Amino acid sequence: MSIPVGFTEESWKVIQKKPLARYCDFSAANRVMWRFHGYDSGYWVFVDKERGLLRPPDLLCEWRDLPDHFPRDFFLCGLFDPPHTWFSPNSKHTNPRVYNEDGRYMGMWWGDGGSRKKLVRDILVGQRALAVVTPVLLMKWNETSISLESILSVMTEWREVRRFKVCSPYKRGRANTWWVKLVRK
Repeated sequence: MSIPVGFTEESWKVIQKKPLARYCDFSAANRVMWRFHGYDSGYWVFVDKERGLLRPPDLLCEWRDLPDHFPRDFFLCGLFDPPHTWFSPNSKHTNPRVYNEDGRYMGMWWGDGGSRKKLVRDILVGQRALAVVTPVLLMKWNETSISLESILSVMTEWREVRRFKVCSPYKRGRANTWWVKLVRK
């Protein structure tokens, strides 16, 4: 069977295994935002650019390359949880294989933006590519290092529809995580 126009060989293999896949997690780094990290469904495609993850994505590619893998508006909705901070070279968070003092794998990896400039540039380039493959984007953002307003100003291809703040019982009212629903302009 020949590969339909708009798909690469890699993406067509993913779709063949998951024929109902119409939603995408564009930054699935170990699926940390999912309640069940082992979540697997025929409705979702997990895409990431990080190598060596505990839960490998369905498709390994850069955000900017997504339009090369999928046709325009293929996904009904996408989830976007980009790295929202950067770390020093000696930080445990710069290594996807994080171990505790006992040598046990802790399984926590949030991604590393490298530097503020690189992080913002990656999000700028990524959001343009995401606007090609999906008309709706749900973005999770934590204001650890950069404010939500700063990031939304970079999201030039999108219009904000709704946002809400996530209140964690562990933060004692100091919630700094947002979910934002965006639609393509």
